[in-house]
Amino acid sequence: MSIREKNMTLIFGKNHLHFTEITSTNQVAVSLLETKLPEGTIITALYQTQGRGQQGSVWYSEHGKNVLFSIVLYPNFLQVQKQFYLTMAMALAVKNTVQHFIAHRNVYIKWTNDILVENKKIAGILIENQIQGEQLRSSVVGIGINVNQQEFGAMAYKATSCFLETRQVTSLEYWYKLLCEQIQSYYLKLKNQQYDAIKVEYTQNLAGYHEKRHYIANNQVIEGIILGIDDYGRLAMQQDNQVKYYEVKQIEWIFT
Repeated sequence: MSIREKNMTLIFGKNHLHFTEITSTNQVAVSLLETKLPEGTIITALYQTQGRGQQGSVWYSEHGKNVLFSIVLYPNFLQVQKQFYLTMAMALAVKNTVQHFIAHRNVYIKWTNDILVENKKIAGILIENQIQGEQLRSSVVGIGINVNQQEFGAMAYKATSCFLETRQVTSLEYWYKLLCEQIQSYYLKLKNQQYDAIKVEYTQNLAGYHEKRHYIANNQVIEGIILGIDDYGRLAMQQDNQVKYYEVKQIEWIFT
């Protein structure tokens, strides 16, 4: 392990713990919380042996090719019932970072917080919150972004990378710098209670927003139009002239 001091932004990313190989950046970050890491500390790695996505899914990444990143936050200003605003803010930060590098393609947020280039996944986010009373005590935000990876095997039909979209190898250090800047920007918006602005921007960047598309729900193919989200982060979808709400993992995206 090496510890590097880099002024990537005013605060976030200044304290940077970098590993050649670890289980996962989120696991390390969570294990170090009791050491009172400064807010904005980032943990990065060249390779994860146990990379994770949402709901226990696996995140696979080739050695040294991609962004494997976690950041430590202390959003004790945020009430538990508003924790999805943190999800929205982080998704927008990642979406904007990806868009910077892939400016010629459409980049979307797939509810809740995967990032797509057109219809292919390029990034995922895993947020682990610790709660104290009615407030968030700490949050570890794990982010994986496919940057320079070229092969995805059986997942090629629904995965992409910055290299595949641009045919250029890009610096991971530059990705970390811009990512920290974007996270800090949206985190400050959260602190300033700009909830409506965050929700509007998130909704407008949702894949399938106001579009008729097919999904899988209850083991059946359905047709619906995404209208937005409610205050608890549930997906609001119009189906057969009525609005239905879905929790995470209740509805599945059909990749084409």
